Amino acid sequence: MGTCSTGSKSGNGAQIQQSVKIYNQFLEQGLNSKIKGIQEKAENGTGNYSFKNASPVAYDEALNMQKSSMNTITRGENTLVDGILPNGQHVYFAGKTSTPQIQTLLERRKSKTDTTAKVPDDKRTTTTYDRWRKQNQRNFESWFYGNQGKNK
Repeated sequence: MGTCSTGSKSGNGAQIQQSVKIYNQFLEQGLNSKIKGIQEKAENGTGNYSFKNASPVAYDEALNMQKSSMNTITRGENTLVDGILPNGQHVYFAGKTSTPQIQTLLERRKSKTDTTAKVPDDKRTTTTYDRWRKQNQRNFESWFYGNQGKNK
């Protein structure tokens, strides 16, 4: 019976290789864009291409990304998640969108925005609109009723 190597190191290496492959595809797509602004962002590593200056990490390390710093880019069936580790290092992890690892990272990122309090539409105050509406109604009534006697 042969031994099967299922150590985390070999798994991490494959994850990092896949991340680098997807990273290169995303970056290449930006560099070859017909839009000059997108090309510049890809070259400079700004905007949606801020992941250019990040380092690839395995899934285990990607779980440590700070939720507030996580960004996602999805193109086709691939997703790249970049963020900042607690030690300040800018990193990314990429894979197929349908994989459990990417789904977990997407849920973690989504949970950062779900914690914010949202005011229901029926409870939202609209004082600016209310003031405008009241003034508009007043102006209309003064115009309408002011012109009643002149039209006779």
